[in-house]
Amino acid sequence: MVKSNARVLVVDGQEAVRAAMFRALLTRDIFCDCVSSGGDAITRLGERDYGLIVLDFALPNAGAVAVIESVRAIPAAARPMIIAVAARDDGARDSDSELVQMILRKPIRITDAAEMIEACITHKRTA
Repeated sequence: MVKSNARVLVVDGQEAVRAAMFRALLTRDIFCDCVSSGGDAITRLGERDYGLIVLDFALPNAGAVAVIESVRAIPAAARPMIIAVAARDDGARDSDSELVQMILRKPIRITDAAEMIEACITHKRTA
């Protein structure tokens, strides 16, 4: 179990995905906030610090791109890691942004994603 102050922001348009991710992370003692849009994510980024963002690239209205641009404005030392979740046709590529540390391809198993998130947080905490 992760004992960390790192909080995760889950940005996904599907309520079922957000709920499943919330439960999977909570079982690992990882606290998260879940939002359904890029605009809500940007608001949350202005309200609290996050260690990691799980960002669905399929958000409407270029929502994911706007979130990444908002993260770019955060000072480098405080920037959260970004894990993008994307289908092959969402346009997310490893070279899209130096801010995206990992791209998970859909469909994903929530438990596998939660395990990867836990590993990223643990690595960041010990680095």
